[in-house]
Amino acid sequence: MRGKDREVRVNSLKKTNLEAWLYRLSEGAELYVPQRRQGGDVVLGPWGAGPMVLDYGRLTESPKRLLYPQVDRLFRFEGYRVEALFDERDRVLFGLRPCDTAAIAILDDFFRTTFSDPHYLARREHLALIVLACSEPEETCFCTSTATGFVAETGYDVQLIDLGEAYLVQAATGKGTALVEAGGEFFNEAPENWQHEFERWREEVSGKFQVAIDIEGAARLVRTGAEPEGFWESVAERCLLCGGCAFICPTCTCFEMADVLQRSTPVGRHEVTANGLESPPKGVRTRLWDSCVFAGFTREASGHNPRDEHSLRCAHRYQHKLGQPDAPGEEAPAGTFPFRCVGCGRCVETCLSRLGMIEIVRQLTEGQPSQTDPNQE
Repeated sequence: MRGKDREVRVNSLKKTNLEAWLYRLSEGAELYVPQRRQGGDVVLGPWGAGPMVLDYGRLTESPKRLLYPQVDRLFRFEGYRVEALFDERDRVLFGLRPCDTAAIAILDDFFRTTFSDPHYLARREHLALIVLACSEPEETCFCTSTATGFVAETGYDVQLIDLGEAYLVQAATGKGTALVEAGGEFFNEAPENWQHEFERWREEVSGKFQVAIDIEGAARLVRTGAEPEGFWESVAERCLLCGGCAFICPTCTCFEMADVLQRSTPVGRHEVTANGLESPPKGVRTRLWDSCVFAGFTREASGHNPRDEHSLRCAHRYQHKLGQPDAPGEEAPAGTFPFRCVGCGRCVETCLSRLGMIEIVRQLTEGQPSQTDPNQE
């Protein structure tokens, strides 16, 4: 069996040995595991901060925040002196689903090729990913339509597949092999019939994914500018501009900058000390998540906004998710995955107006009004 770049090592891990293996990994790195918070949300939390759970369909919040924090401290400054801040802690994330692994691959592409971001890359270099392949999808999962799940084909270090009493363990990278070897006696050789069992599992699970959308058809319409007349205006009428879809999305990368001063000096001015000398301002430059649906995101210093209409911003968001190329009529740019949407369905559950990728694609390709349009109720 082969991964994207190398031979995949296959082992077996009894479920009774899982926590012992994870405990051993926690001794050499910060380990994050799925934990259920008040209200039922399942997120990746530090090992020991709460009981680990395995009975979840999808993480409520994507692991993006651990690689690309909502508030990211880039450097501290005092006058003209600058000190870059990097997070180089060794971390292991356990319990990602394949869609989130795909999302991290998309983030990798953005922060490595669009521009080389040293802060993201420092975290990424010190990160290992252990994926739990999906066995029970959520009602809004559509990863089979985006070719990003329900089992990871690439982008992971270790993947666990639930075959009953034991996990089939795939180590696809050097990091992954090291994680398995750290478990030593907890692992066994994979059974001789593991390929047959894997295919049986894959066939069984594939039948559970009921949501299918023609995202390729929607992408062709968007890339060629062939959307129905007035389509984005109708979307804008329902969009509340809350930004929830962007903040919950595992692949959104919009950001803004802000300086946090460490004293009460007004921005752009110096503080005058008791001896009459000016003290240069000092503080921290931060990067904060933003959203392209907000009017202020593209507003220029002159006051001009190239996307001043709400409909233009809605169109831009989905054009980006569907892989809008540089010029109409071009094919989507080559990349790890065909879209900047991984089919996790979080936007569907978050949107207060019941919009999301599923509804947008269906309206584009089927020409049908939303079943949840409040104007029709």
